[in-house]
Amino acid sequence: MTLPAKERILLTGVSGYLGANMVRTIREVWPQSRLLGVARHRGEELGCVRIAGDLADKVWVRGLVKDFRPDLVLHFAAHIFGGDWRDYFVGNIQTAANLLEAIVEEGVDCRVFVPGSAAEYGNAQPENLPITEDCPFNPISPYGVSKAWQFELASFFARQRGADIVMGRIFNLIGPSMHENLSVGYFERQLRGIRRGSQPAEVRMWAPESRRDFLDVDDACRAVLSIVEHGRTGEPYNICSGRSVSIGALLMMMAERAGVSVSLVDDPRHAGRKGIPESYGSYRRLHALCGWRPTVELGDSIGRIFADIPLE
Repeated sequence: MTLPAKERILLTGVSGYLGANMVRTIREVWPQSRLLGVARHRGEELGCVRIAGDLADKVWVRGLVKDFRPDLVLHFAAHIFGGDWRDYFVGNIQTAANLLEAIVEEGVDCRVFVPGSAAEYGNAQPENLPITEDCPFNPISPYGVSKAWQFELASFFARQRGADIVMGRIFNLIGPSMHENLSVGYFERQLRGIRRGSQPAEVRMWAPESRRDFLDVDDACRAVLSIVEHGRTGEPYNICSGRSVSIGALLMMMAERAGVSVSLVDDPRHAGRKGIPESYGSYRRLHALCGWRPTVELGDSIGRIFADIPLE
């Protein structure tokens, strides 16, 4: 992948799953770029300088943008799990507003990538499958609602304030070492425990028949950079595989690669909860823009998760 180099890149949410993988991709594509990562806490981050800061602090964000003056901003900081409405508002709306306001007010000439989510579409109707970027929003979670708000905020700054913003709605990621609050990370932890013999050969889960669109994290990072380079200001693009797989089938594929046999057990904690029967996207708009398409097969993604376990 060859793209014109960016001199100064600001990456928020650098300690998150997508942010950390994005660092690796950036270093492969733009090895000479100055990459500044922002996280809630200080720490080592391979491939970039990492600073700690509070993106909800408007004054701090203004100073960051004024001093660093990036020519590319990747805003991956987000509140995803748990908490109340205020947590989602501050983590996904206020932080984005502070960052975009600082860029506009300081007159920084840069492109900004704001990641959306399949959670914005929520429970799309069957006639809207595969989901295109024009599908009506129907979020069923506070996170999905907050990401839909964030999209409207970013659209406002692009349309009314002249900010050069592009957006990519990312569907379900799959890759090594994911957070256990996500299905892939939860399955990995359970299967490794079963393989070690530290827990029974069963996995509690909810709605194994529901179907989702899983995309390898490397493909997602590559799509982000393609949108950064070719995307039209103010326009969203789906980042997805274009196909769905049932959650139960995904678990069984992972179990086979991990070399264990498992049984599925209903999780009573989710009794009566309404979910999404099927969700998968169309990447036609992104492909028409720059030729991007997913390249990593689902089986290969699962193989990378369990790369330390010999094939049997």
